[in-house]
Amino acid sequence: MRIDPFNFLLEGRLGVELETELYKFLTVELVPVFVTTQSPPMLNYSTYEKSSLRQESNGWGPLSGAALDAGFWFGGKPFRGTVLRTGFTNYAYKYTTTAPANDSVSHTTRQFFAMIGSHSRWGAFTIAYGIGLAYELNRENRCFDDLGNATSSCDKDQLLIKLNQSGSSVGDLHSYLYPFDFLARFSLGVVF
Repeated sequence: MRIDPFNFLLEGRLGVELETELYKFLTVELVPVFVTTQSPPMLNYSTYEKSSLRQESNGWGPLSGAALDAGFWFGGKPFRGTVLRTGFTNYAYKYTTTAPANDSVSHTTRQFFAMIGSHSRWGAFTIAYGIGLAYELNRENRCFDDLGNATSSCDKDQLLIKLNQSGSSVGDLHSYLYPFDFLARFSLGVVF
């Protein structure tokens, strides 16, 4: 069992990594994610007006969804050394902007991902980290027509939300690599 303190602090999303060994070199991991902060630093870091954009879970209470993946361990010892993970995510979020824009967008992120990582153990304690790349399977678009009405008929891939009432200032909720997404985690935990 592990948690990622950096994604918790920077993105306001607490992932609880629950992993178990299935075979000598194979593990399965379930990562439910809870939205803990409505306006975390990474949500408003670019062109978004300070504290105008907020996030919340669009799932069961603060639970936005979960990821399920398989870990293939090089060297044949789970929870020690290098691991290759591949799996799927399903996270539902609702984004809102405060007055005067008063706009909202709901989006379910469904991704296939691959990640390379490493684990170290000291008795029952473990540190894990990894980097990877994900591909968005639920490609939704949202932009605005000339009258400021929301439409899904967009010229390019974008998921826009109004940051002001007129819609002259908008934020794109897609990452700059869309439909790809860069993943990183650094986790602390215990092994039973």
